[in-house]
Formats: sequence, structure tokens, C-alpha cells
Amino acid sequence: MQIANKLQYKLSNVAVRDNSEKLHLALVSAVSAEQELNDSYFQQIKLGLTQQANLWGMKIANEIRLPTSDDIQWERLSIYGAVLVVGVLTEDLLEKIYQYNQNIVIIDDYHDFENYDVVHNDFGRRTKFILDLLHERGHQNIAFIGGNKKLMTQTSLSEIDVVYER
Repeated sequence: MQIANKLQYKLSNVAVRDNSEKLHLALVSAVSAEQELNDSYFQQIKLGLTQQANLWGMKIANEIRLPTSDDIQWERLSIYGAVLVVGVLTEDLLEKIYQYNQNIVIIDDYHDFENYDVVHNDFGRRTKFILDLLHERGHQNIAFIGGNKKLMTQTSLSEIDVVYER
């Protein structure tokens, strides 16, 4: 979005007039409503997505929160201009989404994907920068407390752990 704004990208009038339904976005989130309320990181992601969509004359018209036992009509994703995915989903679930809409942007997943665009922080590089800085300042006893993250399926967290670069 920053690059498009910097380059002053504008949607053509033809695109707006002929494809207004494509200006709607779907959001698939592996972040629960409770987690989003309690974590400013995820609040800011959602706020940023909503604000940028509005600036571009788009809106998030459908939100799917996972995990859910509800029967999701995945085929409805085909009517949207793009599907935004927040969080870490299993490859099977991403393939299911891709089957109905190939315009997928994944946010906050650290995998490299062939078919999907990904937006994420470079935690590995930033962690190295901070560790080097601490070492330069004479710190020697440095610890990191972190954990793994599980992949999300439609109905639950999978048994597979994802290890972050940090």
C-alpha cells in the first residue's frame, strides 16, 4: 500500500464502474476476537487494513474468524477482489481459499509461498540487529523467551508448530 500510495496509483474509473464488487475484500483471520481485543499488535493490523481499504475506495465486506465449527461457504470468496489472511494457516486451508480466489495476501506469516503475497516483519534481521547492538554495548548474558505458533485449520489449531526466525 505504501508503494502504491508513493507512486500515486489510482484505480481507473472503468475499474470502479464495471467491477464495483471487486472493490470488496474478504478477511480470513486466525486471530480470535478476544485475542485481537487484548493485543494491540493485531488491533493495529486490523485498523491499518480497514483504513487503507477505505482510502482506496474499498471495504472489508466479509470476515471469517478461525477456528470455527460453522459451515463456511468458501466459494463466496470468488466474488471479492482479494482475500486478506491474517495469521498462520495450514497449506491445505490456503489451497482451499486459493481454489476460489487467487488474489491472496497473507499478513503475519513468515513462510515463503509460491502462489501468495506475504506481508510480515523481518524479525530475524531485526533480532540480529538488536543482539549485535546489545553485544557492542557490553551485554553478554542475553536471553530470549519465546515460543512456537501452531498452524490454524478451519476448526482448530493443528498439531504442527511453526518456529519463528527470532
